[in-house]
Amino acid sequence: MDGTAFRRDVGAEAERLASTLPPGERVRQALRLGEVCLDVYLATLPAGTSRGEARRRAELAKSRGRRTSAEGLS
Repeated sequence: MDGTAFRRDVGAEAERLASTLPPGERVRQALRLGEVCLDVYLATLPAGTSRGEARRRAELAKSRGRRTSAEGLS
């Protein structure tokens, strides 16, 4: 028996699930996932760090190292 017998096609499953949900529910799920990710990130920060500060730090980390396309052309 090869290892492919138990593999899932995650992309196909996600596509199937997304096609069955109305757009509003997909948006709610994405926002909920973002809040859960922020909670996990907040748990890694020093005690007493506010949720707003964690959100600010996450936004800074997300955009760090990126340049606008106009900067890339010069």
